[in-house]
Amino acid sequence: MKSQHCFFCTQQCPLFGPSAESDMEVAGLPCTDQSAAGNRLYQEGPTAKVFLAHAKRHIEKETPLLILENVQELHMGIIHKLYGLWYNIFPIYVDPRDVGHSGASRARVYIIMAHKQKVAQRFDCRKMYARISAAMKALVATTPKDYFVADKIDIQLEAARVARVRKRHLKPKAVELDYLLNHREQKAVEDAKQIYWKKFHRDPMKDENLVVFLGDNPKRYLCWSGLSEHFLLVSHSDSFSCAMPWRLRLCGREKLSTLGFPVSGDTALSMGVPRLPVSDPARASQISGNCMHFSCILVIQLISLCCFTRTDSD
Repeated sequence: MKSQHCFFCTQQCPLFGPSAESDMEVAGLPCTDQSAAGNRLYQEGPTAKVFLAHAKRHIEKETPLLILENVQELHMGIIHKLYGLWYNIFPIYVDPRDVGHSGASRARVYIIMAHKQKVAQRFDCRKMYARISAAMKALVATTPKDYFVADKIDIQLEAARVARVRKRHLKPKAVELDYLLNHREQKAVEDAKQIYWKKFHRDPMKDENLVVFLGDNPKRYLCWSGLSEHFLLVSHSDSFSCAMPWRLRLCGREKLSTLGFPVSGDTALSMGVPRLPVSDPARASQISGNCMHFSCILVIQLISLCCFTRTDSD
């Protein structure tokens, strides 16, 4: 279970008081039984006990404000059954394009839950999200190529990692990493090119926004940006993607970039924060495969703090 306290609160929060570190919790509960790509067992699946444990813990603690993140296929019935007696429940269906990341795709539901005895609603959180989203989409809309921010060091670190895992000879001066692909992945690239040509009647090598996920067989299930022009942010931390013109260079920094993290100078500057250093590509890939979209959760936390207030504090 991914769990964390509010990004905005440190010592004291003007809305929730000096004990704000325990007043809000954000958690991403397991989605393997909920996702369309999973086993679809929902509340009958093995991860249901995590939902039960989370609900029991916070009902007993009377945590004022909870935010749960999960796939949009999540059955809301189990949420209402577990939390409904104690919390007012506000699901918000979110996509990265809502916060300007049109070049990425990780649709999720964020469920804001306000304790019925401790928290009062000041504004409509769904309307607030819609207004903020409209303002952000009017300012920026990314495309897949915007996320290729890796420098030479990032590429070489990724190449060294892959070569070590696959027992391949490392070519330090190579910019393109196609020599590290196995036979199945090479075939997947060729199949994706053929499908692209048949659909669009143009050269896929000239499409700078074309990204293909190589973990699947394109003839059976094609995960690419060819139709939607955005990344599908997959959770396979060690799976490869390739971009056209031919580049196998979806490095750890670039995976975090698709998730809205300030890993490039321009992104950090626009967010008004220091650049996030990325020195371990394996760790970066692991994080990107299991975390929330950074910009999405920041907006959700912002509207949570703006739309709700404590009623039992001095």
